[in-house]
Amino acid sequence: MIIVKPESTKLNKMSSVYLEIIRIISASYVFIFHVGSVSIGSALVFSTPQYGKTLRLSSYTAHFFVIVFFVLSGFLITMSASRPGLNFKTFLIARLGRLYSVLIPSLIFSYLVYAFLAYCKNVPPGQLEGSGHLLIRFFMNLSFLTQSWSLCSTPPLNTPFWSVNYEFVYYLLMGSLLLIRSNYKIVFFVIVALIAGPKVLILFPAWLVGSLLYYCTQRRLISPGISGVIFLITSCTIIFSVLNPEQFPLIKSSGDNYLWGANLLFSWNYQADYLFSLLVALNIYSFFGISKLLLDYFSNKGFEKVFNFIKTVGDCTYTLYLFHLPLLFLFAFLFPYNKDTSLNQFGLILSVIVAVYFIARFTEWKVLFWRDLVAGVFTLNFLKKQKK
Repeated sequence: MIIVKPESTKLNKMSSVYLEIIRIISASYVFIFHVGSVSIGSALVFSTPQYGKTLRLSSYTAHFFVIVFFVLSGFLITMSASRPGLNFKTFLIARLGRLYSVLIPSLIFSYLVYAFLAYCKNVPPGQLEGSGHLLIRFFMNLSFLTQSWSLCSTPPLNTPFWSVNYEFVYYLLMGSLLLIRSNYKIVFFVIVALIAGPKVLILFPAWLVGSLLYYCTQRRLISPGISGVIFLITSCTIIFSVLNPEQFPLIKSSGDNYLWGANLLFSWNYQADYLFSLLVALNIYSFFGISKLLLDYFSNKGFEKVFNFIKTVGDCTYTLYLFHLPLLFLFAFLFPYNKDTSLNQFGLILSVIVAVYFIARFTEWKVLFWRDLVAGVFTLNFLKKQKK
């Protein structure tokens, strides 16, 4: 779910705010869904079954919101990689800096919380997700190889890491096509594809829909009147789809996750994902067509503080995505917690949100530090600068 900051691209403020709102909604749903679905053994940890039924939470919908991230990522990464004068090395440093700004702290934090549960709270390690081969898992996540071919090696207590591996592969594939100028472009592309394997590549078209969206917006936008009608229709369709995902076209049973004998794991619903990515892209495209009118209206109404607030919240979504599960486990086991009471559930959710805000100040808000660190590794200059 890792995407380029909208403010770093050539979008008007209203378009950027809309992308931020989509990010916030998507990350929040995944968070709220995990509050109602995570279990140890056969028992839910943070809520009762009634919680999920009341909020109409669904694993299908949670997965669809990850696909939303893929579309946003495809759009903004393609925009970033299309900048004049950019080379592949600079592109890769920027992407790694962005990814590692949250990934490394979250990875370490996940292991610390796992140790706390296993050794301080005596939770049987075998009942905790991702508890095997811990050292291998750590380095696999650092190198973005956790989902290659038949692997599924997310960190303990942190399954959202799966999509980070997917997106990094897509960064490399798109970056190589747009930025490697030599005859080695195809060779590099094929090597990355072979390392990733079919499970990761099968969702690449959903990410490429975001790239297609970028190129469409560069050519022309449709008139505000038509855009408004399309935006209304697609918005209603998306809302209906996320509330009733079982009725979405091409949706498959969660147990039907094999293709040619291979387990697709998180890619099992790829046909519906393709269709949903097109729906999301069309919604964004139509919004861009009315964004100028909306910007003129809201700017005159003094919405600058609202825009800034949305941007601040949006700047915490990557941290929320990768930190919310270990934070949920930490707070639920560190303090007295009764999953049967709504007040306790609300307190747990609020505690995670507050924690994410303060953590984000030292993770994704410090992305320039992480980019300098990655650049130093590439050029061996970082240690020299530190000595000075």
